[in-house]
Amino acid sequence: MPGKTAWLASSLSIATAGWMMGETQTTHAAMDLQPKTPQWAKEHVAQQVLFQYMSPIVTIAQGNLAAQEKLQPLLYEVKTGDTLYSISKRYGLPFERVSLFNRLPDANRLKVGQKLKLPLSKKWIRVQEGQTLKTLAEQFKTTSEVIGRLNPHVDLSVEVYVGQVLAMPIQLKIPSPPAEKKTVKVAVKSKSGVQLASRSQVSQGVISFRWPVVGQITSRYGWRNGRMHTGIDIWNEQRQRCVIRSAWGGVVARAGYANGYGNLVILDHGNGWVTYYAHLSRITVSKGQFLATGSPLGYMGQTGHATGVHLHFEVRRGDKPINPLSVLP
Repeated sequence: MPGKTAWLASSLSIATAGWMMGETQTTHAAMDLQPKTPQWAKEHVAQQVLFQYMSPIVTIAQGNLAAQEKLQPLLYEVKTGDTLYSISKRYGLPFERVSLFNRLPDANRLKVGQKLKLPLSKKWIRVQEGQTLKTLAEQFKTTSEVIGRLNPHVDLSVEVYVGQVLAMPIQLKIPSPPAEKKTVKVAVKSKSGVQLASRSQVSQGVISFRWPVVGQITSRYGWRNGRMHTGIDIWNEQRQRCVIRSAWGGVVARAGYANGYGNLVILDHGNGWVTYYAHLSRITVSKGQFLATGSPLGYMGQTGHATGVHLHFEVRRGDKPINPLSVLP
């Protein structure tokens, strides 16, 4: 370690002297023309050390080390060809968090030039002895690619070095929406005792599942004819003309025929939450598509093992079905 320290100090002295004499540009041009020797990586690190030392960007970053964190979300300007999924993946974020963070009415309709707030902030750190790009990525639960995007002034093609100042990502919490009154669909009983999926008066405005369709519940969750019925069945008098809508925002994980389910749409809402929409007469979405809450996804039908026209609706958490009535408003 003393030898490395002496070498780094020597390299800094040489590089600094060259910079003061106005020879930096000539030196870089000469190096670009030369083949990369075994010492190239070390020399490259020395240049980065000097660049950080002289860079005003890093000077500002070092000043922010006292505060440690910037709690302002990062801003991203939508470019041609961008999708919510591609932007989220680029920054290592679940797409649903970005959608909820921006309260997007339709995540499939981004406009070029639109400003998105990413639920990410920067935390400035100084690299310690033994830390590498890989260990830093593991520590902050991110990737080296994301670290590179947060540090555009740093060349991370070679390893980080002790004392280097880097911006690391920290995820921000998504604030809950303000409580407000709104109309939602809830389960009530008619005079005849038949349970219905219909509209209630008011409910607190919180992020939650909504009813995928208005109608009569013809079969509940639980054991039925010696078999477990893993969802609820809902019938509507419009039958095949009845539109089925997403119970919560998510990505279409499956859209097609699935044996007993018939025409099936599966939505992945993140954090282990998944919903099933089965026996559809027609599917109007495709795999990989993002749906906002309440988006149409198909029409009620009788495909697969169905005794009549209805929607079979399931809610799963961690791939285990639960009673949908326990999470519906």
